[in-house]
Amino acid sequence: MKNQKTLVIAAVIIVVVIALAAYTMLQGEGEVRVEDTKAIYTGSVIGVYGSIINGTDNTVCIESLLVAENVGADLTATIHKTVEENGVVRMIPAGPICIEAGETFELAPGPGNHHIMISGDKNALRQVVGDDVVELVLKLDNGSELLVKAIVSTPGSGS
Repeated sequence: MKNQKTLVIAAVIIVVVIALAAYTMLQGEGEVRVEDTKAIYTGSVIGVYGSIINGTDNTVCIESLLVAENVGADLTATIHKTVEENGVVRMIPAGPICIEAGETFELAPGPGNHHIMISGDKNALRQVVGDDVVELVLKLDNGSELLVKAIVSTPGSGS
């Protein structure tokens, strides 16, 4: 009887180990994704906000950002940090952004937070706003690229 209990316990342990191994294999390395995106057009720039989620087992860094839309003019996309110094709020370019494995990097408005800023030719910006959606490509140091789409609104538009 004691040997049967031992065998049953051993069998359960083996099944659990196999199930965990299969689950891990099916999950793979995971992916980097962007969620909850939105964009706000201020009249001179477009700010993009959302969550960049690193579901991989490795740290990933954003190498570059590109505006994916062909609007016939150069637009620049950069990551900025909003800072407040002596009561003055300003935006400064942020250094390389790296996201640890399993972590989320938030892009949010307000002091102390980061956001993507799209700037450049005002007519091209208005064309992007007229399309209602801005598309960006985030190039990561692991060789992958993320297409990010965000609905564009203007302050006070209720969007």
